[in-house]
Amino acid sequence: MKKVKIDKLIRSSRRSIALMVSVGAQLIVKAPYHTPLAYIEKILRDKAVWIENKINEIKALPKALPKQFIDSEKFLFLGENYLLKINDDKKIAILRNELFFPQRFLLRPKFFLERWYRSQAQKTFSERAAYYAKTLGVEFRSLKLSNARGCWGSCGAKKT
Repeated sequence: MKKVKIDKLIRSSRRSIALMVSVGAQLIVKAPYHTPLAYIEKILRDKAVWIENKINEIKALPKALPKQFIDSEKFLFLGENYLLKINDDKKIAILRNELFFPQRFLLRPKFFLERWYRSQAQKTFSERAAYYAKTLGVEFRSLKLSNARGCWGSCGAKKT
């Protein structure tokens, strides 16, 4: 069995060792500050098959192509594909299976589409949070979205 290469070793005040394979198929190891490297390498040898499988799975995934913002290009929204239709309207809209996109937004299409997605997410998540707050008998004041990779929003118990 070949030796497993650590692409990134992150030491912190954690209590356990975490092995992660990133989107770029790199092995990231998170370990407590004083964990001997020999112990980390032993864990890597024990988990070598799992690590190799995960790296191969990620490498086998199809690469996402950048969007071109042309008519009939597919865009996902709430789990459904919509065909892009460039038009002369003033705002982005969905009707049937089409995503209507104003011609004037083509100067900065990613910016305008992301802003639209965020407004739709704010609306949808607020509706869901209100539903669950009512179901649980609690209140919330607001819901905030962020650009974080893992946690995109939060809703606190103290009306936050």
